[in-house]
Amino acid sequence: MLRFVSPAQPPNKRNMMRNIVWRIKDLKYKLRWIKWFWQRGKRGYSDYDNWGVYDYLLKIIPPMLEYLKDGSGYPCEFESIEGWIAKIDEILVGFEAAKRIESLDYNLNGKQLIKALDNDHKIFKKGMKEFTEYFFALWD
Repeated sequence: MLRFVSPAQPPNKRNMMRNIVWRIKDLKYKLRWIKWFWQRGKRGYSDYDNWGVYDYLLKIIPPMLEYLKDGSGYPCEFESIEGWIAKIDEILVGFEAAKRIESLDYNLNGKQLIKALDNDHKIFKKGMKEFTEYFFALWD
């Protein structure tokens, strides 16, 4: 038995226009990412990073601190590298609390949520106090 296949229908002009508009928007978005990449290389941050400075810092500072834990130097007030690593861990706990606060990463509601947020704010403040106290010791 032979089957006859109907020829493909011509493309719909409306769908073609949507496709063209989508491709132009996608190209504009990709060009923005190139611009932001260039800005980061030139001045260390981009306009995109400036829209949410706290979010940008939450992304870049913890990996830097993790790198310092593997480094060879530590401030002279510590007797060993282990004390310095413990201090960096305290600072990192503060940044982790900030990430939870920023993303509202809680499966709680009502009073439990308020209590968890308050607790994370205390942890964050303690971590930032340590961060500012040892700010000029963050080198390798």
